[in-house]
Amino acid sequence: MRRFVIVLVGAVLASCSTAAPPGSEPAGTDGAPDAEASADDEGTPAVLATDDPAVQDAILLTAVDEVLADTRFTDLVDEDPGAFLETADTLCAGLDDGAAVDEVLAVFLTTLGDEGLTLDEDTAYLGGAILGAAVTVRCPQHEDAIAEVAP
Repeated sequence: MRRFVIVLVGAVLASCSTAAPPGSEPAGTDGAPDAEASADDEGTPAVLATDDPAVQDAILLTAVDEVLADTRFTDLVDEDPGAFLETADTLCAGLDDGAAVDEVLAVFLTTLGDEGLTLDEDTAYLGGAILGAAVTVRCPQHEDAIAEVAP
């Protein structure tokens, strides 16, 4: 149960991140497409409004990187960003197929364990961070599913 709560905290943290990617200029200053972040009445970040896949990827990777900053996975995003993007798409596909949040995370963590990765708090944050960022950027139609299970 503790691992599940940690994973959900990671997911919620990642889904709330709206920071600009490292080294990026404010929107509109470098000729890049503008991206608008909106918030609901309580100030909670909502879906980022951009159709530019490169901007979406950068936001997703930055959100995951921020959540993992104090874990043993620090800087892992920089080593293989494609793996994180592919995992995000896979997690969204699981939700699209009707799996519950805890089921999607359980499959992800089981796969990591099967590949020899030690399952601990850091691994739980890894799963939660990728799922939270994925839902925010790739499959926002599932934001309610995360909100329902968040502590």
